[in-house]
Amino acid sequence: MSSRDSVKWNDRTTQQLVNYEALFRLIDEIHPLDDISEIAGLIARQWKYFANVAAWRLVVQNDETYTVIDGSRGQAVLDTVELLSSWDAHFMRNRLPVLYSVSDIPESPSVPEHLVAKGISQVSVIPFVKMDVCYALLTVAALHEPFSDIDKKFIRLFSSHFAGLVHTILLQRRTKDSLIRRASHDFLTGMLNREAIMERLDIFFRLSKRTGEPLSILIADIDHFKQVNDTFGHLAGDKVLQSV
Repeated sequence: MSSRDSVKWNDRTTQQLVNYEALFRLIDEIHPLDDISEIAGLIARQWKYFANVAAWRLVVQNDETYTVIDGSRGQAVLDTVELLSSWDAHFMRNRLPVLYSVSDIPESPSVPEHLVAKGISQVSVIPFVKMDVCYALLTVAALHEPFSDIDKKFIRLFSSHFAGLVHTILLQRRTKDSLIRRASHDFLTGMLNREAIMERLDIFFRLSKRTGEPLSILIADIDHFKQVNDTFGHLAGDKVLQSV
């Protein structure tokens, strides 16, 4: 190895070590967090320190909706949508990674504007598939220069952690919300159960006393409901309760 090649090798090695340090520092920083907005903000400000990523979009399926995070210029914007953009829908269906030069990006589906802003040279699309279902999609854009092999390596390594973390947080939230609902609502009718009603009443009584605003309570009963159960059976009675 010539002295010039040795210098180049040392420079590359040093740069990789710097990138590794920045990458794992960010992973350590976001790992204990459960606020997606805070996580996205940290990533938007620090991703550039270990890979040539100028802008990105992460889409994560969340039951019947999608969480969409757009990152650009050190800022991140979080949104919840029911329908995906044509770009996101197309690549979530295809479930295949794609790498485009900006000049080669097709007109359809339409790419989000911040991913083809001035100075962007290349766009990489990375789907995340589990049990034959695409649960997340990441699109990243390179600034000026195409992604290097090191960039691609660090993007793959970090994006898997990023997508998995957001997916896990959303799953935990759904599980927590479901448990809270089961604990506070009647399974048959979906209405608040006795304990939850008493808690709400206590809150509203205190609020009424503090503000001086009147409080009204409506109590309803179903006449002759026992006759419905006795005549048509309890399954029919359950349907009557649900309907009322």
